[in-house]
Amino acid sequence: MNKIIFFLQSFHIGGAEKVLITLANQFYKNNYDVKIIVKEKKGKLITILDKNIEIISLEKNQLKYSILQFIKIIYAQKPDYIYSTIFNMNIYVSIICKILKINAKIIVRESIFLSEKLSQYSLLSRYFFKFLISWSYNLADFIIAPSKFIKNDLIKNFNIKEKKIFTIFNPVDYYAIKDQSSEKIDCLSIDSKKFNLITVARLVKQKNIIFLLKVVKEILNTNKINNLNLYIVGDGPLFNDLYKYIETNNLSKKIFLLGEKTNPYKYISKADIYVQSSLFEGSPNSLIHAILLKKPVIAFDCNSGPREILMNGKYGELIDINDKEAFTKAIINYSKKNKIIDNSYLIDKYLPENIIKKYISILK
Repeated sequence: MNKIIFFLQSFHIGGAEKVLITLANQFYKNNYDVKIIVKEKKGKLITILDKNIEIISLEKNQLKYSILQFIKIIYAQKPDYIYSTIFNMNIYVSIICKILKINAKIIVRESIFLSEKLSQYSLLSRYFFKFLISWSYNLADFIIAPSKFIKNDLIKNFNIKEKKIFTIFNPVDYYAIKDQSSEKIDCLSIDSKKFNLITVARLVKQKNIIFLLKVVKEILNTNKINNLNLYIVGDGPLFNDLYKYIETNNLSKKIFLLGEKTNPYKYISKADIYVQSSLFEGSPNSLIHAILLKKPVIAFDCNSGPREILMNGKYGELIDINDKEAFTKAIINYSKKNKIIDNSYLIDKYLPENIIKKYISILK
């Protein structure tokens, strides 16, 4: 039996974390010996991990304090494969395992469009991390890119060897999402008589949620849609700033910060439109969730993911980044029609049982 160890930051709600847990469950179902090493055993997503999968906690919130412990665990477990995601952890795993000549195949998954992420860093940090990424990723045996745009970014801007990169979509279980979407909402009701927008995101600068608040404010101030509501599912360091903006602009009866939710699907299913204002992405699962629930989507045409998922605009509206006028117009247009999205093209494409077959085929 092949043994695979997944390396995870925590079980806090996040796209990369959910992908890794879904894959761990699928590998276990396919008769792999699966274990998860986690920096800290915290977070709500632990509830969706198969209870037969062993969790090994480092109980450290910074990687630099857990190097010796990580090495001891790897030597003791003797895995055939080590899988990590999120670029700082990918660097950590690749360098440690290759320098120490650990006899395991290294799989790293890149979850974000790295060129865009590094553009937010200082010039010195940008060059430093670009070097580290290029060096460490080329040490890995397999590199997983969840979109063709991420693959191209790694090749073009980080000089990653193309033969090591495999494009495999994120696993998304339509049938589980459909079941969970019918669950009752306890904390509040989404008024079906209103025109309801929803977004699911971590409240960080990258997600650009303040843009959505400003769009809603403008629509309401110009009386273009009087019955408009916006629901924001997610938490993060900008929560208080967004709350202050909502209160200052008297929007508390129109914009609702719902916080972090293990099941966002029951909220998405009650909304009329899914909106996304990210400045950059990887392959955003929330867009896939919205389409699977047959919701129209309005999203920024950012790097990367939205254009690929929405099939160049066939299954949703792609808007230039921070184009408030176009975004506003798209919302108003959708408010005048009742549109249901065809989700059939996505169901099999992202089904976990199909995605795991692609992983197993490249690992043989």
